[in-house]
Amino acid sequence: MVHGHYHIGDWRVAYRNCCCTTCKSAVLAEGHRSIIFLHIYWIPILPIGTSVRWFCRQCGLEIDARRPSRPSILIGGVMFAVFMTLIGSTMLGNLETRPAGIVALALGPVLAGALSVMIRQQCYRDYAAAVNAVVPLDGRQCPVCGDPLLAGTKPRCYSCKVDIITE
Repeated sequence: MVHGHYHIGDWRVAYRNCCCTTCKSAVLAEGHRSIIFLHIYWIPILPIGTSVRWFCRQCGLEIDARRPSRPSILIGGVMFAVFMTLIGSTMLGNLETRPAGIVALALGPVLAGALSVMIRQQCYRDYAAAVNAVVPLDGRQCPVCGDPLLAGTKPRCYSCKVDIITE
């Protein structure tokens, strides 16, 4: 791609327990901070911020790589597809807008059907229950090196140089 954004740097900054959508289990995740740059022809032009991405320590992928979409978003998409179909049918009467009406009539039902299948296939309730069942870290010792953590407002392992998220 000629333009866009990419992540530069990869610093481990935190650990937390979470639900990995690839492993489908409660796992320890590593948070990695990176700087996001806009680029043109792969030349970094402007830093636009930082982000923390969470990776599963078992499979190595991002923890939300296969997170299901919320049903309300999919239902909104189905409603848009139905609206697009209705608008397309009204555009068929005018010769100037007939090509756009044909496109809307062709794409509307296909989009509505695809999103309806996604609604039936996805189990967002199972995902939400799995996320709620994750036990947070206790904050007394580092889950990786086992060193005791200093009590305070924010648990931190000074051996690993990472924060421990206990929420």
